[in-house]
Amino acid sequence: MQERTADLQRVKAEYDTYRKRVRRDRLAVREIAAANVVRALLPVLDAADRACANEPLTPGLRDIADTPQGAARLAGRDLIR
Repeated sequence: MQERTADLQRVKAEYDTYRKRVRRDRLAVREIAAANVVRALLPVLDAADRACANEPLTPGLRDIADTPQGAARLAGRDLIR
């Protein structure tokens, strides 16, 4: 009986370790994916900033420039301009 109890405790501990590792891996994948999206959007944001600095600010250009800022605020982040 004690042997089976020890086996069950070991299996439970292994499962807990597995769950923690899977959770940690999922968080890491999520962070990497978010970083890749931001990295891909940086040239677009730079182009929008250059256009805003060098062109008259039309309503359409303003919408293009403000959209990433709004999305970042919804995600709990602030973009530096």
